[in-house]
Amino acid sequence: SDHLAVLTFEKTDSSNQVFRVLCSSDDVFILDMKDKHFDKEDFKIKNKIRFASAPELWKKTARFQEISLFGLLKTSQRVRFNALPLLSNEPNNAEIHYCTAGVLVTKPFQTIPVPVNHVGSSKNFTDEFKIYFMKVLRNLNSNAECEVELDLKAPPEKFPASFKKGKQGKMSIRLEYLSGETLSKVLPNPVRVKKAPLEPIAWKNIINDVYGKVIRIIDRNYGIGAGFVSAGPNTTECVPFQILFDTFDVFIDDLDCNELGKKLSDVMSVGDYIKFNAVMVETEVKDSLRDIKYMTTALIVAKTMDDLKEMSIPTTAARILSLDQVTPTKIDNFKVVVGVMNNTTFTEKESQLLEELRSGEVANELCTPPPQNSPADDVMQVSDESDDEVMVLEDDIQEDQTGNENILEELKPSELRKIIMSYMEVVAKQPENKSKRKIKVEEVAKITKIEKDSKFFEDFFLYLAKQCKKAIKGIKIGHVFVTQAQVNMIKTRGIMNVDDIDRGNDNDELDDNICSLFSSQDLRKVLLNFMKLIQKTVTLEHIAKECNISMDEAEQLLVAITKACKEAPRVEGKPKGVKLQTIFINSTWVDKITHFNFEGK
Repeated sequence: SDHLAVLTFEKTDSSNQVFRVLCSSDDVFILDMKDKHFDKEDFKIKNKIRFASAPELWKKTARFQEISLFGLLKTSQRVRFNALPLLSNEPNNAEIHYCTAGVLVTKPFQTIPVPVNHVGSSKNFTDEFKIYFMKVLRNLNSNAECEVELDLKAPPEKFPASFKKGKQGKMSIRLEYLSGETLSKVLPNPVRVKKAPLEPIAWKNIINDVYGKVIRIIDRNYGIGAGFVSAGPNTTECVPFQILFDTFDVFIDDLDCNELGKKLSDVMSVGDYIKFNAVMVETEVKDSLRDIKYMTTALIVAKTMDDLKEMSIPTTAARILSLDQVTPTKIDNFKVVVGVMNNTTFTEKESQLLEELRSGEVANELCTPPPQNSPADDVMQVSDESDDEVMVLEDDIQEDQTGNENILEELKPSELRKIIMSYMEVVAKQPENKSKRKIKVEEVAKITKIEKDSKFFEDFFLYLAKQCKKAIKGIKIGHVFVTQAQVNMIKTRGIMNVDDIDRGNDNDELDDNICSLFSSQDLRKVLLNFMKLIQKTVTLEHIAKECNISMDEAEQLLVAITKACKEAPRVEGKPKGVKLQTIFINSTWVDKITHFNFEGK
C-alpha cells in the first residue's frame, strides 16, 4: 500500500533461507546521495548529508514527505534496513516475523548504514502498532499478498515520540550523519597514545562458583548473565564475559525453576547478583557482538552480594567435569539461542551493568580481587576417577521420530477436538500406577469413529506426550487448548512412551524395567529424594507424594536403583559411577545407596 511493503533478507550470502520483514513508511528514510561512497571508512569522512538534530532527520521519512511506497520501491530493489523480531498470533500465512526499525533508500543503491542506531527490542514499538501489525499479517496469504482491501490511512505510530528526539538508546542518529556542531557533543574522550598490552586471558573449559550479575531476561525460560576476570596485575579493571542460563540451571534451595514450575522473572530481576558453574561451548560465530561463550550448568541468585556470599550452589545441582556429560539437545538449544542473542544489541541497562563489572566495582564487593586470567580459582579438572552429582545425560524428552507436528495437518479441526476429548475420556479411567497402566489405542479410535489406522493414533498420542512433557501449564495442540489438569492427567495416566501402549501382548517384565517408564527428569527427582531418604530427612511416603507416584511404584523404583548401584563396576574395591537409563549417578552416591541397601518394606 502507500504505507506498507514487504522486504526480504538472507542471513548470509550463501544462505537459501529467505526471511520476510514488514516495512512501514514512518521509518523509511529517503536521502539524496549523489556521491558514491566505497566503504564504511570512506563514508564516515566524505559524507556530506548530515543533520543537526533528530527531528531534522525524521522529516526525511516517506511518511512525513507524503511519498507513496508504490512510487518509491519496486520489486527486487535493494535497500538497507534494521529489523527486529516481532511475533504475532496465528494466522500468519505469509510467515513474517520481523518488522523494520529504520530503512534507507538511496538511488542508486549504496552499502552505507541506516542513519539511525538500532533500537534494542520490538517491545519499544507502540501497542497500537503491534496490534496493527497482527491485523495486517492476518490478511496476507502465503505469497505475502493482501487478500482484502487494506485501510488506506497511515498506520499508527511505530515508535513513541520520545524515540525521535535523538537520545542515546532511542534510535539516535549515527555519528556518520551528525553535523559538526552536534558531533562535538558526542565525540569520544581522548586517550593516551600507548597503553601497556594486557596478557591474553586463558579461558577455562569448566568454571565453578563464579560471581556475576543478571544482565538480561530473554523470556520465561532463558536469560543472560555476566561474570568477570581480572584484566591484569597492574589494573583494578576486569574483563566481563557472558553466560546463557535457563530454568533448569537456576536453583532455589535444592530445586530448579523447572521443578518448581516457575519462570525466570518469578525468581530474579536484571541487576541481581549470581553465582554459577558453567562450561565453555564452541560456536561457529567468531567476534560477534556479545560473544556468549559459556553455558550455565547451575546458578543461584540473590539481591545483594552479602546475601550471595552466604549461599552455596546446592549439592543437588550437577557439577560436570566435561562437556560430554551434557545432553546434546541442551547444547543444540544453547547454540540456537546464542546464535540469535550474539547479534542482538545491548540495552542501555545491559551496557551499564557490563560497565560496572568492567570497572571492578563488583569485584571490590567481594572484598578480594577477582582471579587473574581465570574465571574462577575453583576449576575442576577432568578426571576419569572422579564423578560428581546426578546428571541428566539425555534430554528429558526423548524425541519420538513418529511424533511430529506434521501429524496435526492430517486432521480436520473437528477431528482434532474429537480425538483429544475421546482420549481424555479413556485416560480418566486409567490407574495412576504407571507400572499397571496400558492404553488400548483401538478403544480410543473406536470412540472417535475417525477413519485412521492404529499407527496414526499411536503417533498422535506420542506427539501429545512430547508436548505434555515440556508443558508447565496448559498447552495448545493446533486450535485445541489442553488444560493444566488434563496435561497432568496425561502425564500420570496417559501414554508417555511406547511402553504405555497395549498392543495385545502383555509384558510380564514391567516390574524389572520400571525405570524405563519414567522420563529422565522424573527419575532425577526420585533419585534426589532417595538421597534425602538416606540422610533421613524424608520418608518413603514423602517421596511418593513429591514425585506424584504410588507407594508401590516408589518402592519398586528405589529397589531398582539400589540393584543398579550394587552391580556397579569397582576399581580397587571402590565403586564407579553408573548410568541408570539416562541419569548418571556419581561414585559417592553409588557407594551410599549400596550401603543403605533399600529392600522395600
